[in-house]
Amino acid sequence: GLDPVVVKRGYERTAMGKALREPGSFCKLVVARDGELLGAHLVGSEAPALLHEIQLARTWSNHVSTLSELMHVHPALSELVRDTAREAASKVSRR
Repeated sequence: GLDPVVVKRGYERTAMGKALREPGSFCKLVVARDGELLGAHLVGSEAPALLHEIQLARTWSNHVSTLSELMHVHPALSELVRDTAREAASKVSRR
Protein backbone atom coordinates (compact mmCIF):
# COMPACT_ATOMS: atom_id res chain seq x y z
CA GLY A 1 0.00 0.00 0.00
CA LEU A 2 0.85 3.65 -0.04
CA ASP A 3 1.48 4.05 3.70
CA PRO A 4 0.51 7.76 3.52
CA VAL A 5 1.26 10.44 6.05
CA VAL A 6 -1.94 11.82 7.56
CA VAL A 7 -1.83 15.07 9.51
CA LYS A 8 -4.91 16.59 11.12
CA ARG A 9 -5.11 19.92 12.96
CA GLY A 10 -8.11 21.57 14.54
CA TYR A 11 -9.17 25.16 13.90
CA GLU A 12 -8.33 25.94 17.53
CA ARG A 13 -4.60 25.59 16.68
CA THR A 14 -4.69 29.13 15.20
CA ALA A 15 -5.60 32.49 16.70
CA MET A 16 -8.44 32.97 14.23
CA GLY A 17 -9.66 29.44 14.82
CA LYS A 18 -9.82 30.09 18.56
CA ALA A 19 -11.91 33.20 17.90
CA LEU A 20 -14.34 31.23 15.72
CA ARG A 21 -15.03 28.76 18.54
CA GLU A 22 -15.92 25.84 16.31
CA PRO A 23 -15.08 22.61 18.07
CA GLY A 24 -14.73 19.73 15.65
CA SER A 25 -13.55 21.91 12.75
CA PHE A 26 -10.27 20.81 11.18
CA CYS A 27 -7.87 20.53 8.26
CA LYS A 28 -6.51 17.08 7.38
CA LEU A 29 -3.95 16.36 4.66
CA VAL A 30 -3.18 12.94 3.22
CA VAL A 31 0.29 12.86 1.66
CA ALA A 32 2.33 10.12 -0.02
CA ARG A 33 5.82 9.41 1.36
CA ASP A 34 7.30 11.23 -1.65
CA GLY A 35 5.33 14.39 -0.76
CA GLU A 36 2.55 14.05 -3.33
CA LEU A 37 -0.73 15.53 -2.10
CA LEU A 38 -3.23 12.68 -2.21
CA GLY A 39 -6.18 14.39 -0.55
CA ALA A 40 -7.49 16.89 1.94
CA HIS A 41 -10.43 17.13 4.29
CA LEU A 42 -11.66 20.51 5.49
CA VAL A 43 -14.48 20.70 8.01
CA GLY A 44 -15.83 23.98 9.37
CA SER A 45 -17.58 27.17 8.42
CA GLU A 46 -14.56 28.61 6.59
CA ALA A 47 -13.62 25.41 4.75
CA PRO A 48 -14.58 26.74 1.30
CA ALA A 49 -12.24 29.71 1.76
CA LEU A 50 -9.33 27.37 2.54
CA LEU A 51 -9.81 24.91 -0.29
CA HIS A 52 -8.41 27.14 -3.05
CA GLU A 53 -4.83 27.15 -1.76
CA ILE A 54 -4.76 23.36 -1.60
CA GLN A 55 -5.96 23.25 -5.20
CA LEU A 56 -3.29 25.78 -6.22
CA ALA A 57 -0.56 23.63 -4.69
CA ARG A 58 -1.93 20.54 -6.45
CA THR A 59 -1.95 22.40 -9.78
CA TRP A 60 1.54 23.93 -9.44
CA SER A 61 3.53 20.97 -8.21
CA ASN A 62 1.30 18.57 -6.28
CA HIS A 63 3.92 18.48 -3.51
CA VAL A 64 3.14 19.28 0.11
CA SER A 65 6.20 21.53 0.41
CA THR A 66 4.63 23.93 -2.10
CA LEU A 67 1.59 24.26 0.13
CA SER A 68 3.75 24.81 3.21
CA GLU A 69 5.73 27.58 1.48
CA LEU A 70 2.82 29.70 0.22
CA MET A 71 2.39 33.07 1.93
CA HIS A 72 -0.16 33.11 4.76
CA VAL A 73 -1.19 36.26 6.62
CA HIS A 74 -1.63 36.46 10.38
CA PRO A 75 -4.10 36.22 11.96
CA ALA A 76 -6.00 34.15 9.43
CA LEU A 77 -7.41 30.68 9.34
CA SER A 78 -5.23 29.90 6.32
CA GLU A 79 -2.36 29.51 8.79
CA LEU A 80 -4.01 26.22 9.69
CA VAL A 81 -3.42 24.89 6.18
CA ARG A 82 0.18 26.13 6.23
CA ASP A 83 0.92 24.55 9.61
CA THR A 84 -0.72 21.26 8.67
CA ALA A 85 1.32 21.21 5.44
CA ARG A 86 4.54 22.04 7.31
CA GLU A 87 4.01 19.16 9.70
CA ALA A 88 3.29 16.79 6.81
CA ALA A 89 6.29 18.09 4.83
CA SER A 90 8.56 17.36 7.79
CA LYS A 91 7.52 13.69 7.58
CA VAL A 92 8.10 13.10 3.86
CA SER A 93 10.99 13.24 1.41
CA ARG A 94 11.92 16.54 -0.19
CA ARG A 95 11.91 17.07 -3.93
